[in-house]
Amino acid sequence: MRWGLAFLWILTAVVEAYRRVTGALPESFSLFGPWFVLLLTVIPLVGAVREFREGERLEAIKSSLWTLLGLVTLLFGPGWLRFGG
Repeated sequence: MRWGLAFLWILTAVVEAYRRVTGALPESFSLFGPWFVLLLTVIPLVGAVREFREGERLEAIKSSLWTLLGLVTLLFGPGWLRFGG
């Protein structure tokens, strides 16, 4: 799961780099960007709860750390990745 999340966050960074170079993104990115980040924030939490219930506390902590990236992005990230941004 962590490799998939890392890939999606890297893909998001590539899209942000493209936006900074060209100055624009298609409208669909602005519509779906915040929901994409919210999904990338909730998925690790669900995995962490599952791992915690299975008794794998260290893995649960590792999974829950991925939510910090999503929370920081939702609060302070680029406008196309925030709600109301």
